[in-house]
Parts: sequence; structure tokens; C-alpha cells
Amino acid sequence: MPVNCVGIVDVGKLHEYDEEDWDYLMGVNAKAIFLSFKHAVPDLLQNARSGVVNIASVFC
Repeated sequence: MPVNCVGIVDVGKLHEYDEEDWDYLMGVNAKAIFLSFKHAVPDLLQNARSGVVNIASVFC
């Protein structure tokens, strides 16, 4: 069973972030989950009992 455990945290003031910072944060935290599912689907469809575990924590 695939396990996703990836993420970053960047604590700061929202008004000090620029769009590039936000895109990087979302690219790691959200896009990584999308891409892992996208590439796992062929294997997941071969077994009805398969699944994926997503873990999110600032302490991973």
C-alpha cells in the first residue's frame, strides 16, 4: 500500500508571502498528493482491496 508523507511548512505573515512562495508551498503539499495518486491509479485498479495512506504533519 503506498504511503504519502511529504509536506513543508513555512510559518510567516501572509501579507509577506509572494506568489512564488505560495506556488512552491502548494506544489509540494497539494500537487505531490495529486501526482502520487495519478501514477498509482493503474496499480490501484488491479486490486479492489488496495488503497493509499496520506499523512500530513508539521512534525513528519
